[in-house]
Amino acid sequence: MGSYAHFARVEKAHANDPLGYEAKFKRAKCYYYIGEFDFAKSMLDILKAGTSKLISNDAFELSALINDNTALDTTMDAMTIFSRADLLLFQKKDSLAMLTFDSIPVLFPGHSLEDEIIFKKAQIARNKKQYQKALELFKQVEQRFSYDIYADDACFAMAEIYDYIVSDKETAMEYYRKIMTNHQDSIYISVARKRYRELKDGV
Repeated sequence: MGSYAHFARVEKAHANDPLGYEAKFKRAKCYYYIGEFDFAKSMLDILKAGTSKLISNDAFELSALINDNTALDTTMDAMTIFSRADLLLFQKKDSLAMLTFDSIPVLFPGHSLEDEIIFKKAQIARNKKQYQKALELFKQVEQRFSYDIYADDACFAMAEIYDYIVSDKETAMEYYRKIMTNHQDSIYISVARKRYRELKDGV
């Protein structure tokens, strides 16, 4: 927990500025990664109430992930495995993270983490430059779980892949437009609107 102690010191030294808020969020993630979900959530609840839009959005997303997937799972076993896999992903141990994510549906069939697992696997595919696979997985999240926490993330990820990797501007515009119409509270809304206009104007 050396990182935790470092973030605690930074938070104390910068209690009321963005650096302190970011340190608190990283402390919450440390708790999340080791399966201490109640401690993580208590910190995230504070961050959701204020701070910068980026940090509060990240806090909301992580808090929703914990809430949605621990409310009916009193053992929290599946969520503990998921957070461990997420740590492996953060550490760029993509292959081991993929194996760990894949183990959850086998051990816990039908668990509510299904959409989050698909999203994380899409991120791994994108990291490995397996863009077609990433698009297929992101599309599953966007279509099957359109009202869940990662729907706008999946939509924006597809827009960027089509825009900057595949160079399919029409499809990129379609996904930017979806963010503007279906996810108006998304943190990506201003970027999506700006890029949509640029593509429409041929920039």
